[in-house]
Amino acid sequence: MAKKNSPSSNLKKLVVSSTLAATLIGSAFWIVKDNKPVKSLPSYHVKQVIDGDTFITTDNQHVRLRDAQAPDEGNCGYKEAKQELSRLILDQPVYLIVRYHDSYRLYAEVFTSDGEVNEQMIKSGWARYDRSLKPHLLAARQHAKQQGLGLYGLCITTTPDNPDCLIKGNINTKTSEKIYYFPGCVSYNQTIVDKDLGESWFCSEDQAQQSGFRKALTCFARSWP
Repeated sequence: MAKKNSPSSNLKKLVVSSTLAATLIGSAFWIVKDNKPVKSLPSYHVKQVIDGDTFITTDNQHVRLRDAQAPDEGNCGYKEAKQELSRLILDQPVYLIVRYHDSYRLYAEVFTSDGEVNEQMIKSGWARYDRSLKPHLLAARQHAKQQGLGLYGLCITTTPDNPDCLIKGNINTKTSEKIYYFPGCVSYNQTIVDKDLGESWFCSEDQAQQSGFRKALTCFARSWP
């Protein structure tokens, strides 16, 4: 008798072109190409939500929401984003279009009977979309920004929590280098503190340096204040 593939092995093989989409037909999701259903998506169940963009299925697949970035543990918004993803996917079937995978995780568009979870997380404001390729995700991000939802209301700030703590700790997205700016530094006014990414406000240079930040090269004053 031929050995059947396990759900885990089937899931790993479901890596599809970005030109394909998914839609709910009847009670199941289908991959659609040129407006025609071509493959029914199997359903999976979630046993654990790790954070606002990652979860584990009951067959031990680690799944990452493609294009959606939620805060890591310890950063602003982590708890709220995790709660929102849990609300969307726990205790109901989920359907995946897996775009690619590495040795640890599958990167997928995730669906429930209520629609695309990636889009819902971005629209709620509890996950970022930092690209400019997909109109529906751009619209979701714009909605969250305009309404000040999720991270945009809680974590992305231009005003310090404490009026005496004016030093901005910024993390370079390309190099991960931690840099701080104080009033008078070039680019100080344009710098936004994204606390969901691990950035922070500091009350003194010593405090910033103890947290691993260095003074920006465009800060020409020796110290602040």
